[in-house]
This record gives sequence, C-alpha cells and structure tokens, in this order.
Amino acid sequence: MGALTLFQHPARAESSTPNATSESESPSTPSAWSARYFGIYFFPPFRGSSDRSTIDTRNYLSLLSRIDSDTTVGLTAGWNLQTSAAQPFTARDPFFKLGRANIIHEGAFSWYGDLRVHFPITSESRSRDLWVGLQTFHYLSWEPGRGGVALALSSRFNQFGGEGQGDAWEWYSAPSVFWSLSEKLALNALIEWGGGMPFGETSRTLFSNGLDLEPGVNWQLNPVLWINPYLTIPLDQTSRDLLGGPSLGMTLSWQLL
Repeated sequence: MGALTLFQHPARAESSTPNATSESESPSTPSAWSARYFGIYFFPPFRGSSDRSTIDTRNYLSLLSRIDSDTTVGLTAGWNLQTSAAQPFTARDPFFKLGRANIIHEGAFSWYGDLRVHFPITSESRSRDLWVGLQTFHYLSWEPGRGGVALALSSRFNQFGGEGQGDAWEWYSAPSVFWSLSEKLALNALIEWGGGMPFGETSRTLFSNGLDLEPGVNWQLNPVLWINPYLTIPLDQTSRDLLGGPSLGMTLSWQLL
C-alpha cells in the first residue's frame, strides 16, 4: 500500500485500486498549469517469505490545469519499476482527473474530492478485457491546531468485456492522525484497508487485500519537495501473506512546475 503526505493533503492510496494515488491539490499555485511527480517506494519485508524481494516503486507524473482557485483538471501517466525483475518496467494505465478542493471548508474542516477516468491502454489491461475504469477519491480532514485527523476514501468501478478478469468494484479507506512538530515536520499514523469484488462473482463476496498500520514522518525538504518514510505493520493474515511481515516504505512528492 501507499502513504500520506500531510503538507499536500493527499492520502496513502496506492492499494489494489490501480492508480488510486494520493493526488489532492498542492498548496495554491499561481500558474494556470502545474506538473507533479509522485512516487511510492516499497522495500522488502524485514523477515519471512514474500513475493517482494526487491525495491518496488509506483511512479506517477501529472500535468494539471487550474480552472479556478479550487478546481483542476489534468492527466496522469504512471509506471512501475523494480530493482531486479524479469520485467523491471511496467506501464500503468493513464487517467483523466477533475478535482475540487474545499468542497466544504468550515473552520478546521475541509473536504477534497475528485473524479477519475482510467484508460485501459496497457497490455495488461487489454489482456484482462478491461474497457474503462471510473473512480472517485475523497480526502476529509479536521485540523484544529498542530494536530488533526483525516479520512481517505476511494471507490472504483471497472467495466469489462465478456472475457473480463479482475475486480468489478474496488474500495479503499485510510483513517489517519497527525501531529506537527514544526512547519515542515510532522508525525502521522494511519490504518489502511483495501478490498474488491471480482467480476462475474454471483455471491457478491467482498475480498480483503489486507489491513495495515502505517506510522511515519512527513518532511518538507524544500518548497517543492516532500518525503514520507513510514513503517508498514500487517494487522491480519491477508497482509502477512502478501508482505511477509513488517517493511519500510516511502512516498516522494515533487512539484515540478
């Protein structure tokens, strides 16, 4: 799974939901256009067996246009990289996003939300007979002082053809708490859960992708660069089977333009 970057108010949203990256809006940008790189870095577990024996990365490059002070539209391209693998580079489906900050902004409470359309152009998506993915992502936060709480939610519907393989519905949630040590440094912790309902599943069974506790540190290195190293602690058997035990992770957010 992924990570939370406090200073840009996204969320740890790299779960089983493809491209559910944390992409809420950065601090106000005077330019009508902006570009940002967002990366999530997964390290091997400290112990136990795992399919992830190398450093695995999820990378996203977004080009956004600002409609007004709270509304943006843009395109995001993504790719996966592994330090050692038979296929180290894998493209991810691009998506279009319409985002709105401050849907509600009352006192210490704020609500960001967006709609995304995923275009299945990669060979993996074509092999799964995926036609289109429709997703909504929301980030609600309450920050009355130096600390606060937040909730990230995501829901995605995938439209498949007759030979479809994968989840028709995917969900993600991550409640979190954070505490600012300074203007550029904060502690945070969240609990991540993701799950899905397979395409063609008549029983409507919801399968979990695991429940994880993720404490970390948010650090603004300079006005355009943020990092968030964190520890992933599996809380259920599903997560342990996937990760092989606790592991380190990190996100990096870089405002390019």
